[in-house]
Amino acid sequence: MINKKLGFAATVLLSAAIFGTTGAIAKVFSIPEADAIATVNAPDDWEPSVIDDGIEMNSPDNEIYVSIESVKADKISDAVAESVKVLGEQGLEIDLSTQKASDKEVNGMKIHNLEYTGKDDDGPTEFSVTLVETRVPDQFVMFTFWGSEDAQKTNEAALSAILQSVQLTK
Repeated sequence: MINKKLGFAATVLLSAAIFGTTGAIAKVFSIPEADAIATVNAPDDWEPSVIDDGIEMNSPDNEIYVSIESVKADKISDAVAESVKVLGEQGLEIDLSTQKASDKEVNGMKIHNLEYTGKDDDGPTEFSVTLVETRVPDQFVMFTFWGSEDAQKTNEAALSAILQSVQLTK
């Protein structure tokens, strides 16, 4: 497992805050595209695509999946359930009983992290949902991460750059 105390997303966020970022940044995306509450930069080689309320992308080695979208507080459970369902259709089995929750502050933003263990066709994997509080009451930027510990290490610089790039617009 990545880091039993912090987990995948929290570890990446913390390392981004401490060590800064590297990596090629290509384009700024509004989250959501219309009436943005935040912006995020995406690396060229991750080939981001616009989805409802945000973007999704895969690492160049196809070992990490990230989606970033806006979600209202009363829809968080539905959004997480939808992510679990869609990723389940892609071969991810999440053990919801392994949920670990933590709250942090990174770069002045309050975040709430939900971490799970699971497995996919390649073996053990991690699934995390990170909610970033915005300046809009009851609205969050939701990061969904899926990838193995090794893939997270390989792609750490790019993941840090993505997370470090978040700017609240409202």
